[in-house]
Amino acid sequence: METSKLGLSLSEWRKHIEAAEDYQGTNTQYCREHGLVPHQFVYYKGKFRNDRDTKSKFIKMIPSENSQTPPEESFLFSSKASVKFLPDPEWLARLLQTLVKLQ
Repeated sequence: METSKLGLSLSEWRKHIEAAEDYQGTNTQYCREHGLVPHQFVYYKGKFRNDRDTKSKFIKMIPSENSQTPPEESFLFSSKASVKFLPDPEWLARLLQTLVKLQ
């Protein structure tokens, strides 16, 4: 089991990160109240966010036979886009991750 310099395990850090999301004050205040080092808190918060972001959130969608929408039409960011092919899901995931990084 991996532990931090404060002796906390990754699961303990994860619990603190999740608890801080519901906390009414700032992250710094949460750290002070729980004896955490703020820059370590930020490090683990980013680490868990990056871990979560690398897992695919795509699900396979199969149009029903009686669907009125052709499969080559898709919706992206509330705008209709017509394409002649359906892109590879892994390529699409990389494209979306790149677009998010550009924001």
